[in-house]
Amino acid sequence: MKYTPRGSWRGVFRQYYEYGLWKIPVMRRHNAVLGVRSLAPIGLVGSIIVLGVCAIFSRWARYALAAELAVYLAGATLAGTRAVAARGESRSLLPRVIATFPAFHLGYGLGMARGLWHAL
Repeated sequence: MKYTPRGSWRGVFRQYYEYGLWKIPVMRRHNAVLGVRSLAPIGLVGSIIVLGVCAIFSRWARYALAAELAVYLAGATLAGTRAVAARGESRSLLPRVIATFPAFHLGYGLGMARGLWHAL
């Protein structure tokens, strides 16, 4: 199966925001429990928000936020490199592929946070 994402980062963000938003109602309807993989994007969004606020007051929080973002970038780079190589695509696409990961993860995480907010 071949997957081709939306034509823009905004489109990808919006698509995954909707996925995250509706994940909670679907889960509740089917009495399903979220897996760790489903919780990772909302965890990322939550930690960025918490560390971002704490970074205003704490040098430790600034370092922790920088480390988290560096690890995320390294993971996105590794995953993007593997994806480009697996598809035989030009390496010139790598920056765009890497930049798509935050659109996926932040969109899904923010949508899920909103879905949880409405469920509560």
